[in-house]
Amino acid sequence: AAGGFLKRSLLLFFLAFVYKGIDILAGVNWRYIRWWEIDVLNVLSLSLGIVAMVDYIAFRLGWGRRTFLLLALFSASFHPLLFAPTLDLKGILPEMVRLYIQGTQEECAWFTLLPYTGYSFLGGWMALRLLAGDTLKPFLNLKRAYLFLFALAAAGWSLDYFSGDPLASEIGAKTFYFNRAYLYLILGMHGAFLFQRYVGFGPLLIIGTYTMVGYWVHAKIIFLWYKDFHLQCSLTTASWLLFKVYVETFLIVFLWAAFKRRRKLRQREVKG
Repeated sequence: AAGGFLKRSLLLFFLAFVYKGIDILAGVNWRYIRWWEIDVLNVLSLSLGIVAMVDYIAFRLGWGRRTFLLLALFSASFHPLLFAPTLDLKGILPEMVRLYIQGTQEECAWFTLLPYTGYSFLGGWMALRLLAGDTLKPFLNLKRAYLFLFALAAAGWSLDYFSGDPLASEIGAKTFYFNRAYLYLILGMHGAFLFQRYVGFGPLLIIGTYTMVGYWVHAKIIFLWYKDFHLQCSLTTASWLLFKVYVETFLIVFLWAAFKRRRKLRQREVKG
């Protein structure tokens, strides 16, 4: 199982660069594409590989499922230590490696392994807890997590508010921010579960089945609006760029699905 997750991690890491390069088809000169930029998919792919390796080690050593939760909480609270002025990794690690650990947004490292790997560890812990719970009411197995994360977020807020030490204040602020985000994530999943049960279909289930499509589409929307691209060109130009990206995205998805179907058919023919 770990090998399969590592393969998927490498595939997603490759797709992170395909995602950047696809803009060439929309007329962007390759010289203007920031290939070194560390975006969501770069870190997401590596996070998947890290979680797979930790899971393999934890299974071999007999560690419990709380390992994932502890790593998620550690990532949320103590990642500011990596960015302390006293810990400068420049010149110690290769620059591209350093950016994944200690990069800043000024360096186009929009996300780093810590704290964002914490979301992957939290997801792994949630999956294990839900699978261990009641089939009809799986979220009962997470009821204590609501109070626990709320208490941690409150403690982080208090540390940030009352501490006079800049580093301790930063740790408190991040503890509040990420534990609140973890809490929102569990609440969102719980709400999606209830929606699936009582309405009959689940939007998150559909998106989860086609994760790359969901990522690709939402990321381009964020690029156009969050980055204020629409303020630097006409609405027509922005909309046309968005449309072309969507068309390219779904063409790639359909081609990939067709390729996988043909590969499975060939494998069956060989076995038959």
